[in-house]
Amino acid sequence: NINPRDRSVVIKGNERVLRARLSDAAFFFKEDLKVPLERRVDDLKKVVFQAKLGTSYEKVMRFTRLAQFLVDKIAPNLKEMVESACLLSKADLVTGMVGEFPKLQGIVGREYARLSGEKPEVAEAIYEHYLPTFAGDRLPSNAVGDIVSIADKMDTIVGSFGIGLIPTGTADPFGLRRQALGIIRLILEKQYVLSLGEVVEKSGELLNGKMNRSLADVKTEVLEFFRTRYQYFLLDKGTPFDVIEAVTSTSFDDLLDVQHRIDALRVAREWGDFGSIVIGSKRAMNILKGSISQKEVNPSLFNAPEEQSLYQSFLGAKERIGLHLKQKAYESALLEMTKMKQPIDDFFDKVMVMVEDELLRSNRLALLECIGKLFLRIADFSKLT
Repeated sequence: NINPRDRSVVIKGNERVLRARLSDAAFFFKEDLKVPLERRVDDLKKVVFQAKLGTSYEKVMRFTRLAQFLVDKIAPNLKEMVESACLLSKADLVTGMVGEFPKLQGIVGREYARLSGEKPEVAEAIYEHYLPTFAGDRLPSNAVGDIVSIADKMDTIVGSFGIGLIPTGTADPFGLRRQALGIIRLILEKQYVLSLGEVVEKSGELLNGKMNRSLADVKTEVLEFFRTRYQYFLLDKGTPFDVIEAVTSTSFDDLLDVQHRIDALRVAREWGDFGSIVIGSKRAMNILKGSISQKEVNPSLFNAPEEQSLYQSFLGAKERIGLHLKQKAYESALLEMTKMKQPIDDFFDKVMVMVEDELLRSNRLALLECIGKLFLRIADFSKLT
């Protein structure tokens, strides 16, 4: 950023430095190629990943097994390539090239894998399993890289929570927030149907002996961590918070399914009749708070036509909504719910739920509870504003 009197002096100085660095690189490159990448895996036993979580070799063995669990769910035909990519993914950490040029981690591994005749998908996954490295970064280009990436990141997240290294404020030394967001993006953008709870639990089982906290506590906290990351992810995209909260508070396991329910709810809340259903749901939830109903609705106890009308409407809607939910046609399911608007309105206008008669009260609460549970299969409408 200066204007030198003699540019040739600056050029020569830069050339001298670059020539030396490139000469070093050429030396390390030639030396590294004398040892195949696969033979370097054992050397990872000398590299500490984290004092309590063990060596990089132990980490590789763990997330290789986790990746085998994932590949059975996502793409069983890629099992062999995924295993190879996992085992070789960190081998370049013990090469001279990465030792001298740490920022080439992954890049060097990919090039050495190519030169040793590994399949293109395996070589690419060695580099791409680190992706995404920042918000908005690209994702791996193929499913092999996706699976290795999810497995590696999940092992780091669960392991860190397992030994109490939980992000606080701005402190996040292992980049767990970024890694959780990476897993979320991979699942959603690549349309993978996965149980987040199952993946977290499997990762925790593989970390048995390393964690100093119970798996149940770790699983609960990791899933809540993912839920919070997912909320921020959606808020950045302009999704209303009440819609996010309404869906994620009922269930948060299959991210793809959660996203489909959120998308459907955003559409449905623009319908004219939907507001009435939301109001009815809130009234029902408020009445049910702290109340105990009988286990099943007994139609013989109905003494008002509005009770019978709502019950028949519920039975018909339950069957149709159930079919839509099986097909994950959430907009259609929500549309069926709006057809219950009039019976719900009539019930609340004409029927007193909290009557003195215990049998009548309990039966009416049971009816509201049945309707509430049906609606909760998509979202908790009481959280919508």
